[in-house]
Parts: sequence; structure tokens; C-alpha cells
Amino acid sequence: QVGGLLRAHVLDALHYVLSLARPDSRVLVNLSYGTYAGPHDGSSILEQAIDRLVERHAGRLQVVVAAGNPYDKALHARAVVEPGRHACF
Repeated sequence: QVGGLLRAHVLDALHYVLSLARPDSRVLVNLSYGTYAGPHDGSSILEQAIDRLVERHAGRLQVVVAAGNPYDKALHARAVVEPGRHACF
């Protein structure tokens, strides 16, 4: 699955992992999305849905999204972006 087709599967997987974890446990998910398409700035439907899920499980769920491994292709920038803020490059 790629692009938009992956969204539902990612959200289903996050809900599934949370359903298996003990209620008092903290959950860390390392997500390798596998696509370079899109803004990667928190504005996509999937990123917003993940943000809402993380907020709903305040302090219990953390999601790390891999930036990819494009070797020597300069496809990604690095910035610390505060909630509700944007980074422009």
C-alpha cells in the first residue's frame, strides 16, 4: 500500500496496538511511512489523525515518523516545530 491507501491501515494499526497494551503502559510507535510525497509538515490527513490520537491518549502514546533514507538526496530538512506552529524552508 502506498500514499493515501496507507492512511486507514496506519490508524487501524495504532488503535490495534493500543488495544493490546495494558491500560497503564506507555506506547511508542516507530512509523516508517515509506513515501516522499506530501508536505511532511503535520498538515496531511494522516498526520492530523495521528496528532488527535496522541492527544486523546495524552502521555500514553508517542509516534515517531521516520524521515526516510534517501542516501545523498537532500529531501528532508530538520526543525523543531511547536504545536500549532509551522516551519518553512
